[in-house]
Amino acid sequence: LFSRHVSSEVAQAVWEKREQFLEKGRLRPQKLVVTTLFTDLEGFTTVAENMEPDTVLDWLNTYMERMVKIITNHGGMVDDYHGDMIKADFGVFRLGQTEADKRQDVNHAVSCAVALEQEMRHLNSQWQQQGLPAVRMRIGIQTGPV
Repeated sequence: LFSRHVSSEVAQAVWEKREQFLEKGRLRPQKLVVTTLFTDLEGFTTVAENMEPDTVLDWLNTYMERMVKIITNHGGMVDDYHGDMIKADFGVFRLGQTEADKRQDVNHAVSCAVALEQEMRHLNSQWQQQGLPAVRMRIGIQTGPV
């Protein structure tokens, strides 16, 4: 289950160093500086209200699958979904917290955001060809202590 939300490299690293990340089968509490990326679809509720439920579900699943793949390929871990919102963290499962590590997390998140936007353009083009609505994706990035 865990490996669905992180890249295979992150899942493997956590497994190999599980004694440092886990305590009694649960994540060990720790303070970190993490870069968090948020996405949501502008006007999703209005768009969804004008579509058949099965079409909305297929449309949203396609969006989520594509975005999650990009996030994990950029070293992010999907932390939460809520409707059309995705929250992903960069730098959670790393033992180092050097300034270089933190900068790398920011760079990964920004690179990820660019890739997400490019994929959104492709999705919108495909959806329009299928007679489905195009939407705008909003992306926010924040770095700070968690």
